[in-house]
Amino acid sequence: MRDNSARPIPAGAHREGGMGKGRLTRRHVSRERFDLSELTISIAQLAACLRITLVPAINVKEPLDLIRLSLDERIYVKMRNERELRGRLHAYDQHLNLVLGEAEETVTTIEIDEETYEEVYRTTKRNISMLFVRGDGVILVSPPSMRAPI
Repeated sequence: MRDNSARPIPAGAHREGGMGKGRLTRRHVSRERFDLSELTISIAQLAACLRITLVPAINVKEPLDLIRLSLDERIYVKMRNERELRGRLHAYDQHLNLVLGEAEETVTTIEIDEETYEEVYRTTKRNISMLFVRGDGVILVSPPSMRAPI
C-alpha cells in the first residue's frame, strides 16, 4: 500500500468526509480541455479592440525613424536645465540636432523664498521663429501634449 500523504493536492481535488478528513479522491479534478484554435486573433483585430494605431514596421527600423515620421509636425522637446520646447520640426540629424520653426521655449526656475524658505517655481516663455537645438541637451522628443497647460 502506497502512502499518498506527501503528494500535493491538485487544484480542484477534494477529500472525502469534509474538513480535511479521509482519503484524497481525484474524481472531482477538472479534466476539461479547450480548443485553442478558437482563441486565435489577428494583431489587427487585437489592435482594433484596444483602439491602438499600428505604425507599419516597414517605416520604423531604428529609433530615429520615429523622428522622421514627425517631420513638418509639431513636437515637444524636453531639454536639460528645466527647459522645454514646442515647435514644428523642420530638420534633424543623427546627433539629434534639431531645427524647429514657430518654437516656444519654456524655462522653469526654482527660487528659494528668503523669508519662508519655500521653493518658488517661476516659468518664463518666449517665442522664436526659427531655432537650432544642439542634440546633446535633448532628453526627450514626443508629440505635443494635448492636455491644457497648468
